[in-house]
Amino acid sequence: MHFKVAYKLYQIIIVEWQNQYKLRFQLEI
Repeated sequence: MHFKVAYKLYQIIIVEWQNQYKLRFQLEI
């Protein structure tokens, strides 16, 4: 189903965004 594929892509995007956000946050501190 397209929904499951879209959901997995959505999760991957969120994980990548959180990882980059954490890296930036750590660099600032």
